[in-house]
Amino acid sequence: MTKKKKGSNKKGKNLPVHLLEKKIIDLFSKQITSRFDAKGIIGKLRISNSKDSVQHTLDKLVEKGKIEKASRGKYKWNKAAKTAKKDKRNNAQTTIGRVDATRSGSAYIISEDLEQDIFVPAHKLMGALNGDTVEVSWYMARKDKPEGQVIQVLERKSENFIGTLSLSDKFAFVIPDNPNMQTDIFVPLKYVPKEAEDGAKVVVTIVKWATDNKNNPEGKVTTYFGTEGGNDIEMKSILIQKGFNLTFPPEVLKENAAIDTEVKQSEIDKRRDMRAITTFTIDPATAKDFDDALSIELLENGNYEIGIHIADVGHYVLPGSELDKEAARRTTSVYLVDRVLPMLPEKLSNGVCSLRPNEEKLTFSAVFEMNKQGSIINEWFGKTAIYSDRRFTYEEAQERIESGEGDYAQELQLLNGLAYKLRAQRFKKGAINFESPEVRFKLDENGVPLEVYLKTRKDAHMLVEDFMLLANRRVGALMDGLHEKTGIQWPMVYRIHDEPDMERVHNFTDFAAQMGYKMKIESPEQVKKAFGKMLKEAEGKPEADILQQLAIRTMAKAVYSTNNIGHYGLGFATYSHFTSPIRRYADVLGHRILFDYLSDNNKRMNAQKLEELCKHISKKERDAMEAERESVKYKQAEFLENHVGEKFEGTISGITDHGIYVSIKANFCEGMIRYEKMFDDFSPDEHHFQIKSPSITYRMGDNVWVSVLGANKFKRQVDLELLDPEDEANRPPVREEVKELTFAEQEVANKAQEVASEVAKEAPAPKNEPKKGIKRVKVVQEPKKGRKNVQSTYNAKNEPFEALLPDVQKAFNKSHIKNIAKQKNAKWRYEIAPSAPMPDSVLLLHFNPEAALNKGYRGQKLISKHPFKPQGSTKTFFKTYFPQERLSEGYLSPFRSLDDKQLSKKDIELSLPIFEAFIQLLKPKKIVSFSVPMVETLQKNNYLSNLEEEEVTDQGRTVITSRGILNVGELKIPIYFVPRPSSRLLKGLKTLAWEWALT
Repeated sequence: MTKKKKGSNKKGKNLPVHLLEKKIIDLFSKQITSRFDAKGIIGKLRISNSKDSVQHTLDKLVEKGKIEKASRGKYKWNKAAKTAKKDKRNNAQTTIGRVDATRSGSAYIISEDLEQDIFVPAHKLMGALNGDTVEVSWYMARKDKPEGQVIQVLERKSENFIGTLSLSDKFAFVIPDNPNMQTDIFVPLKYVPKEAEDGAKVVVTIVKWATDNKNNPEGKVTTYFGTEGGNDIEMKSILIQKGFNLTFPPEVLKENAAIDTEVKQSEIDKRRDMRAITTFTIDPATAKDFDDALSIELLENGNYEIGIHIADVGHYVLPGSELDKEAARRTTSVYLVDRVLPMLPEKLSNGVCSLRPNEEKLTFSAVFEMNKQGSIINEWFGKTAIYSDRRFTYEEAQERIESGEGDYAQELQLLNGLAYKLRAQRFKKGAINFESPEVRFKLDENGVPLEVYLKTRKDAHMLVEDFMLLANRRVGALMDGLHEKTGIQWPMVYRIHDEPDMERVHNFTDFAAQMGYKMKIESPEQVKKAFGKMLKEAEGKPEADILQQLAIRTMAKAVYSTNNIGHYGLGFATYSHFTSPIRRYADVLGHRILFDYLSDNNKRMNAQKLEELCKHISKKERDAMEAERESVKYKQAEFLENHVGEKFEGTISGITDHGIYVSIKANFCEGMIRYEKMFDDFSPDEHHFQIKSPSITYRMGDNVWVSVLGANKFKRQVDLELLDPEDEANRPPVREEVKELTFAEQEVANKAQEVASEVAKEAPAPKNEPKKGIKRVKVVQEPKKGRKNVQSTYNAKNEPFEALLPDVQKAFNKSHIKNIAKQKNAKWRYEIAPSAPMPDSVLLLHFNPEAALNKGYRGQKLISKHPFKPQGSTKTFFKTYFPQERLSEGYLSPFRSLDDKQLSKKDIELSLPIFEAFIQLLKPKKIVSFSVPMVETLQKNNYLSNLEEEEVTDQGRTVITSRGILNVGELKIPIYFVPRPSSRLLKGLKTLAWEWALT
């Protein structure tokens, strides 16, 4: 005997004919193997329609071909109807694109052939993962949005993933760190190291891919990091998530080990011998892979012969070799804050190919005869042998350029003079001069950021850049002109940069005009001149950086292609990459193509295959740039972890629909302020150049005051709060802004850092003891030790309220939220009041204290002696509706949680006796609550009487506000449930709600 469920006899709705038909179709289509009659459908849908009306609808659906008769008066889904539905998609098209996965498991396919991205549900991804290249079948779904399914995976972005090992008795799983990868990786125990522990960080390599979303990919653990986290693992995680392998395959290392490092005379004899000519390199102090060198020789006719010598990587990395295949997969070296992941093994990148001083090296050179005006008289390209006489750091070269003293000072000054002339010619022809200082971190031996400094480019940097640009431009021009010269098309890898988006340009010029920079631009040809003039006028002014930043955003992205359209930003009709083959595979290809032409061997690369390779190189370049940015974000968040709660001055650097980005002046760290964390009701304009509130407008580049709410290095996030500038208490302390080190200081710092790193391996320096020789550039004010002596005019009497805390602790120990916090490894406890309870006050009643995953909160022992002082729009609200009133804060539940939804029914029941005791002690005059679920919870527990509700409407938007009486014991207190002042509702709508409830 089975018991009837309570309420099972309750009749449902009587559905109209069209809705009944839809419900029946939904039922059959979702249960295509089931059979139903009219009576069964009534029970299944819980409707009150008569059996005859349901039968009539069934007969009509049979006529329409949606369902068909089965046996014994029942009906079933017509499979032909399902086929017919598929037939509507027979016109589906196919395209190739990249998977952009979402955290829900679904994905969008980004295709160059389509303006819109193609939505693919999770169950139609066919095992494709984030970043994979796939073939997809698609059609236009509802609302003219493309939707489809993956047909096949063409290329995996990565076969290695970093994650957390989850061990069981018979198998293991690796849970990937990447939040956009929604599938765990199955690992048989035979592929797990014997010493592995549950929860350890590992790298797993896929050995068997899943072909659908029902199965997991299978992998084996290839790198075991252990259970302790740290900077090293996080940096490696960034590289792996962006699709870069940390190690070289065995076959590559075997081939690398066999390379002959000796430069033989027989090979030099095949080349132009330039070993006797003065040659040197200029590179960063920490560099080890020296791609390029410069030589200079005074000719008898008074001209100069300038040699731009590039490491001849192609001599060692042959087409089709294992080294070549791996370089083609990587395509680039990746530069993170604290390390380099090389494209080539160290023996090549830092050894045989690197143009180290006092060593004979094989090079591929561009040699130019130039007059004193910087004009090119003759040019020559070919294989050479060189001998580098000196390795300069940028700092050492700059010192000689400025002082004219030291070895090779005359040669450096001559090169610098020619570089100035090349630069002037470039800008005269329309190149845009985008210049911005680079932010660098000083790290300790564990990779923890100690300081931030600016690295500004000076003559030594630009000298090298100008000659590299010259070589790249002339190689591109040579190869591009071959078709006209020989009648033969020579496919080449060009670095191209398209014209800017004119709509973006016009939006930017409107913004610039508001700042006093008027530009009349009607065509792409006018952009460069107008932008150049604007940047020159803004130079040295506060708005210069943001104008440059926004101008850059109007530009297209530079990419690699066999189709030469020129380089818009540099003002070059032709441009290639020739000068960095140690770290860029595009340059390796450029060397091969140029050498094939110079050798007259009639070899030409397949244009179509070369174009596909160009697309791959461009994609991997973007991955490398994203990895670099991720490492910077990690260090910024790590740097600010120790400064949570501090106030800073910053500059608005970005505006989105969710909030704004602010760059902190004192350390150049960037964080986000969500709109709900602002002191007033702000919203962005259409083009995201400014945010407005009823009281103030902020534009991009404006200075603001912020407070650091939190920093999570693992999520690469910094959360800030926008402070009200009218409140003097919000003013940040005066700090030194980020400085540029002098070149002498930089040189000292470089050498000291290298020495310190070596010493640290054997005997780490004591904590808090500054390393000798390093000039500290303090960019964040050191926090003062001890408690601040803050005076208050209110003599708090908190003892009666603090007497409730033991009962709060007992209730918390019985709560569900305590177990939830334990499961999340979070240290949340409780708080009864965040500020001093004030007698005869207006109480702001919160639902419960908020918590964050990455932050610990002790159980409250004492209540603050300082009264509640609202900030921003909340301050304005209380000043307007409760002028001169004392204010207090309290909670319905004292238990901390991420949000009110985490509190269970039991948690609320445990909280209510404490809430009643608090109210009876405080005896507030009135109560205000901004909490949406507050009114429902109080009503359910019979605390409210005389409750009135009002629907307030303004400009088509509606909000519900209410008021009533809170009954606690003998107390009867007016209570108001109104919109939060900082909410993103329309100001007029909130005001109407407040006016109705409070006046």
